Amino acid sequence: MKKPNGMPSSGHSLKTIRQLSKDTLGAFGQYQEEHGDLYWLNVGSMSSVVVANPNLAKTILQTEQRKFHKGEIYHKFLPLLTGNGIISSEEAEWKRNRKVVQPAFHKTYLDNIFTSIFTEIEQHFDQLERHSGEWVDWNKEMMNLTLSVVAQSIMGVEVKLDLNQMYHAMERVLHHIILQWRNPFYRMSQGVSGAKKRVLKDIQFMDQMVYDIIRQRKATGNEGKHDLLAMLLESTYEDNGEKLEESQVRDETITVFLAGHETSANAMVWALTILEEHPEVVEKIRYEYDLMIGSSQPTMEKIMRLRYTRQVIDECMRLKPSLWSIGRNAKEPVNLGGYDIAPGTDVSIDIYHIHRHPHFWENPERFDPDRFSPERSKDLHRHAFLPFGAGPRVCIGNHFAYVEMIAILGMFLSRFDFQVENPNHPAEPSVTLRPVGEVRVKVGLRKGEAI
Repeated sequence: MKKPNGMPSSGHSLKTIRQLSKDTLGAFGQYQEEHGDLYWLNVGSMSSVVVANPNLAKTILQTEQRKFHKGEIYHKFLPLLTGNGIISSEEAEWKRNRKVVQPAFHKTYLDNIFTSIFTEIEQHFDQLERHSGEWVDWNKEMMNLTLSVVAQSIMGVEVKLDLNQMYHAMERVLHHIILQWRNPFYRMSQGVSGAKKRVLKDIQFMDQMVYDIIRQRKATGNEGKHDLLAMLLESTYEDNGEKLEESQVRDETITVFLAGHETSANAMVWALTILEEHPEVVEKIRYEYDLMIGSSQPTMEKIMRLRYTRQVIDECMRLKPSLWSIGRNAKEPVNLGGYDIAPGTDVSIDIYHIHRHPHFWENPERFDPDRFSPERSKDLHRHAFLPFGAGPRVCIGNHFAYVEMIAILGMFLSRFDFQVENPNHPAEPSVTLRPVGEVRVKVGLRKGEAI
């Protein structure tokens, strides 16, 4: 891949690779300081243009989005897991698939499934009460909870027995995909090592589980069901009126399962590590929850009125965005910031540093939920905050994620006190910005009086 003429570069490829291996986020921050918001990341065959500016992000995701398609991982490697689902399909195929899936994330659909979401969260915290006074792995707790919520929303209670196996199989396949994408030596050796054979076994397990549930649902019918599976089985394509084939139902189910839990789980983990050092914010969240909901059963309407809690979540996602980088590939010539980008050039949007850009955020390193208040947020650049991307391919489940995250954080803090062992827990910038290893949190029943 050829560097655009005149564009500043991160330096020699071996030096860049060493810097990225040692501290990926720190290296990106250093390159931005040295070269500005647009530079060439020189890492040999995987080199790319990096942008760390909201205006350039808008060009790629919005105004000139037709000149780009999704990065290599989405169309070359991820289909091993997601097939032709909306996360990996392109252009006409993507539009066709999105029209089928999108109704599942409308407000009406979420209203129908909110009781299930609330019940999953409540039951999880009932179990957590048994560990009052103990240290738990908060990363594992949140992964298990968000997986349960997504599984309930997608397929109903039938999937629960195999949920843990499903998660670990998906993690192994995703790890294989990331290695394929990042490491050409792994790609060359995988046949010898047997890695692909192990991965195909995991995919076979997931396929069998999903297809069994699809066929069971077809046999019993969708009466009284409000989950995604029911909607997919009843949907028809707009262009020909045909129903989705089982393989497409499988692809969309796996796609939503993959994308639907990790963003929320990561956000809830980072939220607690941040809130450990801001007890005054914890009390404001509790006050809002006690005032708006108290001992009554939450509804989606009540949850979405927890404005301050959403501000806190937004600020946590600004500082620790699960979607820390977005990849695109130029499919035709395009000009970015005065540089001519040739077709075939990879482009990475550095969301992590856009969220901390000093020209667009006042005191960017400071935790300040009020920057998302109605009064102050109206002045924010629309592309300076990208936790779910932007433009036509913005995450389809962002509203679902907000409902889930606000409910989890509000319900947890209304019931529990907590202590985070290491508020500065290290982050691993993989496909998402996830915590490294266990996140030890001591939980206990809330001592303060609710209002």
